[in-house]
Amino acid sequence: MSDFIFSNQPIQEGKLAKNLASIYHENSPKIHEYHGMWGSLAVSENLYYGYQPYESNEHICVVLGGPLLYFSDVSFIKEKSDRTSGTKAIYKRWLSGEMNWDEDLSGPFAICIINKQSHEALFVTDLMSFIPLYQYKDIDNVVISSHSDALAKSTNQVNKIDIVSRIDFILHGVI
Repeated sequence: MSDFIFSNQPIQEGKLAKNLASIYHENSPKIHEYHGMWGSLAVSENLYYGYQPYESNEHICVVLGGPLLYFSDVSFIKEKSDRTSGTKAIYKRWLSGEMNWDEDLSGPFAICIINKQSHEALFVTDLMSFIPLYQYKDIDNVVISSHSDALAKSTNQVNKIDIVSRIDFILHGVI
């Protein structure tokens, strides 16, 4: 599965990619990095064809998972003509103002859309939050990731386990 890590503050080039790559035991997928005044983003390549990150002049759109699109033809999955066609379809639908997240997409997904001009970021997950997103906040920084270990490494929180995770582990044996 693909993963990402986003910081609203610029991070030294290569640091987020290194932290994201460290979660893979071997054969780390290709990781794309984006940087600007809006912050930094690292995202590993998606296993689902057509859902690679898409960047326009104004936005960066990332899709984790391979949601079915109820508003568009999904032949891009088998045609393999454009590696970003699914991501672009979601982005264009959102940009038009017609996106209805709970009715237009089906299956596990997490989506990140960054506005490079306004420095705002939108995060959307499927209704069951099948692909969870984790957040770290301090006074100046917000870091959001689809992988808790990459988030902990990027925010120097590796040895600081939060109380919710401790209780979750005690109750369920997993976090």
